[in-house]
Amino acid sequence: MGLAHGAANASAWALFAGSLVARAAGRELSGRALALGGLATLTVGAYLGRHLAFPLGAGASHAESVSHLAPLGWHDLCRIYDLPDGRVTRRQLGYLSLALVRQGSDVMVLADRCAHLGGPLHQGTLTEADGEPCLSCPWHGSTYRLSDGAVIHGPATARQPAFETRIADGGIIQVRPAG
Repeated sequence: MGLAHGAANASAWALFAGSLVARAAGRELSGRALALGGLATLTVGAYLGRHLAFPLGAGASHAESVSHLAPLGWHDLCRIYDLPDGRVTRRQLGYLSLALVRQGSDVMVLADRCAHLGGPLHQGTLTEADGEPCLSCPWHGSTYRLSDGAVIHGPATARQPAFETRIADGGIIQVRPAG
């Protein structure tokens, strides 16, 4: 599908270039025919691109890569009682900014930069979808399930990096990238 999308766009470019050359040489009718062919081919390429981006979710992810910023294993983050209950809070794990939500003794953690265009999720809105807590980005409304970072509502097409959590002795929240 991606190759067909790229081929359609390249073909449209070639047809438009041919149209320009034909018109410059005084062949107006040929130039118009080539331009019309370019428009039709470009329309097909756009349709394929839309199909790749939305139903197939092949869009670009602007979420931070957590693999090199958060090494494997559990990492101490903060005390559970330092987090307000039922609100989104931001914390740092080294260079990585995290959006945390505490609900009673449960803590859910996503990478703070939205996978759509890098918006600050810690400024987002808590919502619910199918009885599960979700977080909506303040910039464009992409909504992610807090438990695993799955996209509930776009425009985002890429999953948001999520973290597993546990409470250690002394109420310390420990996190690690979800596998």
